[in-house]
Parts: sequence; structure tokens; C-alpha cells
Amino acid sequence: MSPTESPDRERSTGSPTASDSALPYQQTGTISRETKQFLGWFAVILLALTAIAVVPTVVGLVDSAILGMLTPVLSWAPTLILVGLHRRHNRGDSFLETAAIKPNGAGGRIVAVSLSLFVGLSGLAILTEALAVVFGLKSISISPDAWSLLPLVPILIGFTMLTTAGEEFAWRGFIQTKLAPLGFWRASAAIGAFWSLWHIPLAIGYVMSGEMLVRELLSTSGNLFLAAFVLSGVRYLSGSVWPAVFGHALLNTVLVYVYSNFTTTIGATAGVTFWTYTALSWLVWLGLIAVVVQLLPKGEPTTSTFT
Repeated sequence: MSPTESPDRERSTGSPTASDSALPYQQTGTISRETKQFLGWFAVILLALTAIAVVPTVVGLVDSAILGMLTPVLSWAPTLILVGLHRRHNRGDSFLETAAIKPNGAGGRIVAVSLSLFVGLSGLAILTEALAVVFGLKSISISPDAWSLLPLVPILIGFTMLTTAGEEFAWRGFIQTKLAPLGFWRASAAIGAFWSLWHIPLAIGYVMSGEMLVRELLSTSGNLFLAAFVLSGVRYLSGSVWPAVFGHALLNTVLVYVYSNFTTTIGATAGVTFWTYTALSWLVWLGLIAVVVQLLPKGEPTTSTFT
């Protein structure tokens, strides 16, 4: 390492650099102590800020509607914290490149992966609801507004990307690159676990206000963990964070649209029905994960340490 080189660079050629969009499928090494400390501070600050935002709702000082208004702001907290820490530690690499925000000439691949993801996630929602109807867990119930809302979905996707970008630049962008030496499965599982954990305080606020059941909190946490593998997968496939930004927006729009407008709701049903439906939806998620993983390029691992 030269005196002018950032300590954030890899120590061998086995790990991706900030300018290398290809992430290794297999494990190539370990994470340095510096990066662990960096991400540790990120986790502490993010959870502290989230707790500060949620506690007033949990203790009943403010209405849950205020928490709903704060959610878009909190969506940008992961990226803003990372940018601040990145600047604070004077790292020599580019945040935009490390987070795979710059297209790097792969526009066609980004579009192709994003369109495929749209098909995959739309199919996931439709298949889940169809199987739920077939197995008697739900019944068909088309909302009066279903078809009038349909033209608004693309607009909602665009607006939702303004908030999901704040999350994905951090999770599937910067952090995915930093954890890349762990390989796809370990890196994606670590990100998915913390991503899901970060949502729990927000969900607790809604549980305390009576707007969400505890079992819905648990099922949502599982959904987020599984969705993380798909969003990480499209980062690997495209070399860019933008399909993950788009995919996250689809989770909050297209999936919600399908689940809410064509079948009966599952939230207030008996526990057995609820958890059977949840298990069914997780099986469909696992199927989509299997498809995405099958498409990932798989190279031979090399040994390295990424800082």
C-alpha cells in the first residue's frame, strides 16, 4: 500500500475495488477490523436515531401518524450516516462508486435486470395470492378501486424510489461492496438481518398504537429478510444499485397493490390461517431467490482481506 493510497482499498486482487462493479459470488476473504468498526458505528448511530424517532410514539406522546410522516426522512438516514462517516474518516475511495450509484456504462444491463425484476416480483405477488385462493386461505375479492388505481402504480413507483434510494444506496450499495469478500450468501444474509432488525423499532411503534399485530411484525421481518437476497442478487447481476432501488420501490407499491386489491385480507384471520399463508408466501420467496441465484455468475474464490 502506497503512502497516498486509502486504507479502504483491498489488500489483494481477490476483492472488488470501488471502481469494480463485479462482486464475487463465493467468499474471497475476510473483513478488516477497520471496516468492522466503521460499520459498527454506522449501526449504533442508525439504531439510536431510529429509537429517538420511535420512542415518542411507543410511550404515547405522539400519534402514529407522525411516525408515518417521519418514515420517508428515516429512509435516508442509512445513506446520510454512511456519507458522514465516510467523510469523517477521510477515505480515499469515492462513495458514489463504492455504492455503485454511477452506472459505469452498464445502462442496458441495468434496464434489463430491472425489467426482469419487475416481472419476477409481480409474478411473486400474483402466484402467492393465487395459491392462497387455491388452498382456501383467501378468496377472490376485487376492490372497486382496483382498476382505477392501476394507472397510478407507475407514478407511485417513481415517487417511492425517491425514498428507497436512501436505503438502497446504503444497504445494497455501499455496505454490499464492503461485505463482498464474504460472498453472496453471507454478505446478503448479514445485510438482510440488520435491514430487518432496523425496521423492528418502527413496527413496534405501530404495534403500540394498535395499527399492527405482533404476528404481522414477525411475518414482515421474515419477508424483509428474504427480500434482501433478491435485492442483493440484482445488485450482483447488474453491477449497479439502481435495480435494487427499483425493486425496493416495487415491494412498497406493486406488491401492496396486488395484495390489497384482488383478494381478501389475511391480517384479522385465525392464527393457523395467518401462519399458513405466511409460510406459503415464504416458500414463493424462496423460489424467486433460487431463480435469482441460478442466474448469478459464479467464479472461483481467491483469498483476500477487504478493509
